Amino acid sequence: MDLHGFVQIRQSSVAPEPKTPALAGLQSFNPLGSACIGNKTLDDPITPRKDTFSISRPASANAPFKAIPSAILMALVFSTAALIRPVFKRWVAFLRTHAWWLYSPQLLMSETRRLGGLHSLRGVDEESLYATWFAYANSEIRYVFDPGSWFQLFVDAGRFGLDLNQSKRSQWQLGMGAGLTFLTPAGSFSVLYALGIVPGEAAGFGQSKIHIGYQARW
Repeated sequence: MDLHGFVQIRQSSVAPEPKTPALAGLQSFNPLGSACIGNKTLDDPITPRKDTFSISRPASANAPFKAIPSAILMALVFSTAALIRPVFKRWVAFLRTHAWWLYSPQLLMSETRRLGGLHSLRGVDEESLYATWFAYANSEIRYVFDPGSWFQLFVDAGRFGLDLNQSKRSQWQLGMGAGLTFLTPAGSFSVLYALGIVPGEAAGFGQSKIHIGYQARW
């Protein structure tokens, strides 16, 4: 089991008038408060198969600069959960959920989160979906050949929304497919074939993607 939660509230303040006109209007964000709680019980952070016990440390973040002419309050909340359980001999079930929400009366497109690709909604172009909030789940059944190597069948499902100034929209996204992950002395490699599906639209192989991933181990 892997559980995490994070909350941050911060406020901007106008910087003094700079000598360089090009820097006029820049603001710095001052975090008003943040907190993170978590409990991690995975036996291996890269190729987990069963549960052990560890505690994650609290986390915080420094905010970037932003060019907006007035003070802005911003709130960020996210949470994750993952579960990995052996189900039968070499078969292992994997489930991960992730939710993220960002609020501010005034946002820039660069501050939104982007979804898609191997680490969120498979079957979608890498980081092609812009969102100010989303929730998705990755579910897999894995046949494990040896520690660190497995064949997998998966289904991803999620909903995301964009609330940016006058633009508001939300949409479901599904992805399903199969893949292979294998461990070598150089690291862990993954190759997956995924079909992206938008409910209400015709699905076809034109929406399919091949995702390739690599993780090094030191």
